[in-house]
Amino acid sequence: MPARVDPGVNLFQGARVGRRTEVRIDGIVHVGSVLPPSSLVPIKWIAVGDPAQLISPDQHEEIDKVLGGMQFPRRVYGLERQPSSGVDMDMKEVTEQETSSLTEHRGDKML
Repeated sequence: MPARVDPGVNLFQGARVGRRTEVRIDGIVHVGSVLPPSSLVPIKWIAVGDPAQLISPDQHEEIDKVLGGMQFPRRVYGLERQPSSGVDMDMKEVTEQETSSLTEHRGDKML
């Protein structure tokens, strides 16, 4: 039986979801996180890590702690993590990258 992914779920880059796993409404499987077979991510909870830890959405510090070791800025944007508190990447550089990649699709046509 394949995995079940409900509406509103976010699966980030490199995330892997095992067979018979259920990710419920608005659940998140974060960058590079791995859910083993027969797992359950409750509504709005976050799966983060390899193997994934399930964390409730109100535990921001715990989520940040795990994400800090997973190199989110490098895996998603190719940027190094900034050594300061707060924002962990250069948002000006992120914006420039995203704008540049979208510009490449300016001439795309709807099929």
